[in-house]
Amino acid sequence: MYDIRRPSGLGPSIEEHANIVHPYRVQVPSLPTYRPTSPLPVEILTAILSHLPRLLVPALALLSRDFLCAAQTILYGDLDMRNSRHGDALWVFLVTRRDLTSLTHTLRVPAWPSPQARMYLIPRVLARMDNLRSLTLPSFDIHVVRHHSAFGLRHVEFGDTRLSWQAEAELLTWLDGQTNIVSLRFPSLLDDGDDSSPSTPLPATPTRSRLLSAPTTPGCLSLFPMPPLSPLPPTPTPTQESFMHTAATLLPNLTALHGPPHLIILLAPSRPLIDVSITISTPIYAGFCPTTTLESLPPSVRRLKFVFKSVGKRTEEKTLHSAAIVCPHIEELEIEGEASEDRWRSVVPQFKSLRVLIMQKPGTKTEKQQSLDERFPLPKRARMRSTSSCIISQSGHSMVLSEKARAARLATACPALVRVVFPNGVEWRRPPPPPPSRSQIAVLSASSPDG
Repeated sequence: MYDIRRPSGLGPSIEEHANIVHPYRVQVPSLPTYRPTSPLPVEILTAILSHLPRLLVPALALLSRDFLCAAQTILYGDLDMRNSRHGDALWVFLVTRRDLTSLTHTLRVPAWPSPQARMYLIPRVLARMDNLRSLTLPSFDIHVVRHHSAFGLRHVEFGDTRLSWQAEAELLTWLDGQTNIVSLRFPSLLDDGDDSSPSTPLPATPTRSRLLSAPTTPGCLSLFPMPPLSPLPPTPTPTQESFMHTAATLLPNLTALHGPPHLIILLAPSRPLIDVSITISTPIYAGFCPTTTLESLPPSVRRLKFVFKSVGKRTEEKTLHSAAIVCPHIEELEIEGEASEDRWRSVVPQFKSLRVLIMQKPGTKTEKQQSLDERFPLPKRARMRSTSSCIISQSGHSMVLSEKARAARLATACPALVRVVFPNGVEWRRPPPPPPSRSQIAVLSASSPDG
């Protein structure tokens, strides 16, 4: 009926405006499809967590399943019972988790836990550690280690101070067949004529039938039966002569050995030893013969350490003289005893191939040392032997001149010597030779046949 007209003066219509704006439109590209990033492999996470303090690792295990696997590998791969405040509870937990014990490659037990844990728990845990490579126990106990059937052990250390004849026979029986062991150490074992008593008495068997008390919660104790291990045949009691013909299976790859003289004589021959430490607790007048002990060492030995336990200065000096005659080609010599440093240094020039000399008093430890600048040059004779400069390190600044003079005399007597640690902690190092200058390089290149 009525014609609706558009008022004038309102500008162009919407159709005309669209035709004008359309050429100037900007096409926004569509966003890419979201793809979640692939997680890091557990091996890489394990390598990352291995560089963190162990106290931070348990919290990271809560992030994801991969972090949990990496954290378990770190925490249970290297088990040090010194860091556990609830030793028995941890042993109970490990008995029930074979998936965790299979991760363990290093186990350190500095002290035995309760008798029940030693008798029942530890043997079961060891029997399930299929990938164990390094084992440290407070003493050798055949009832603890006899069920460990994996033969991948490489480093073994026992903290015995005395070892009876029966225990020694059981030790040899257990070691026979452990062909992968490269390091066997008894750092506290002493020679003793009285071997009638065992090194560490076994815990008394409880009167109840194989029941173990173990905490399941911090304030609760529970009793549960422990199934017996599969029986093993009784351990034979071989003599030393019975092992004369088992060199092919008794520690054939042993390269590091630490023990008293009688153990060195028994195990050192016919083995590729490189590092030998001998604990001497019997003086010469009581029957110790250093030449007999040292003659049992193979010619492959390059590092020799003597630990003297209150045997007197004469025994120490006699032993060092014998070592210079029997083992003249060793490269590292470490001495720990009570004799004066002058007595030790008087023997050192007889070792013509010596590169490292460490002298230490009982009960002292080498601390982290601070390097000092060289302000006093060595004598002229020592400089002629490529010792024009050296490095003296110690925790303080006292006695530097005295140590430099003694280091100069040792460097003159032993041209191959590169490092000396004195009993008071002062350390001398011979720096590497400086790189050749440009003029020297030019002379060498001009004199070479190809130049």
